[in-house]
Amino acid sequence: MDKRICDAIHNKCVLKFSYDGHSRIVEPYAYGVSRTSGKEVLRCYQTGGTSQRGGIPHWRLFNVDEMMFLTVTDEHFVGGRSGYRRTDKDMTTIFCQL
Repeated sequence: MDKRICDAIHNKCVLKFSYDGHSRIVEPYAYGVSRTSGKEVLRCYQTGGTSQRGGIPHWRLFNVDEMMFLTVTDEHFVGGRSGYRRTDKDMTTIFCQL
C-alpha cells in the first residue's frame, strides 16, 4: 500500500503521474485491490494530461504498479464528482476512499 495515495485522498490533493506513456492529472477517490486482477488500483477522475482513449475529463481505474513518477501536488480538489460511488464494486479491499 502506498501511503502517499491515501494521504492525497484524505487531503483531497491532485496527483500527477505517467501511465502508458501519457501524462495524467487526476483527483484520487478510492485506492484498493482490484476484484478481477488482485492488483492495487486507483479510482480517480482524470482532469488533465493526455489519454490514449481521449475523453478527458473522465473516470478512470489505474493499476498502481504501472503508475510512474507519482507526485502529490499542492493543488486541492473539492470532491463530490458526479458518478462517484463509495465502496467501489470493482475493488475487493479498499485501503482508503473519499
